[in-house]
Amino acid sequence: MAFFSKFFGNSDSDSDDDNPIAWFKGEDPGMQKAIELAQQNYPKFASAVKKDAQRIVPAAEATLMKYAFPAQKRGVEVEHMFLGDIYFDGENIVGTLASEPMYTRKVKEGDEVIVNPERVTDWVIVIDGKCHGGYTFKFMWKNFSKEERRMYAEHPPFEWMDLD
Repeated sequence: MAFFSKFFGNSDSDSDDDNPIAWFKGEDPGMQKAIELAQQNYPKFASAVKKDAQRIVPAAEATLMKYAFPAQKRGVEVEHMFLGDIYFDGENIVGTLASEPMYTRKVKEGDEVIVNPERVTDWVIVIDGKCHGGYTFKFMWKNFSKEERRMYAEHPPFEWMDLD
């Protein structure tokens, strides 16, 4: 998951854990719009994860979530990190932190996190080979250089997306 930490180390935000992600004051307007789309469409993701929990054979081939954690380092208010192994436990959507935090000691790699929908900054679910979500990743892809595209085209989540 080191690939993910290259992109989502920090951002400007409000550090209150209960605040929605409308607080990306210094964020690029395109990235802000992508985050807003991810939040608006989060209920679709949550519904798919809940339905998958009821199946004998899961339909989701992959799930991934970008999540904003309050940072504890001065000058950094939020740290974007990835949750993998997303599942519904009967009451909550839960994911496992996929990397070691740089700016907070509240969580560590491998911790299970109960998802607060207001802190979700993107999500991806792959069903029947089709990728759903990935709004910030699509924005990133548009801004990648040709070299970056070559480097990451075959890595999750980009390998699952129709990016042409």
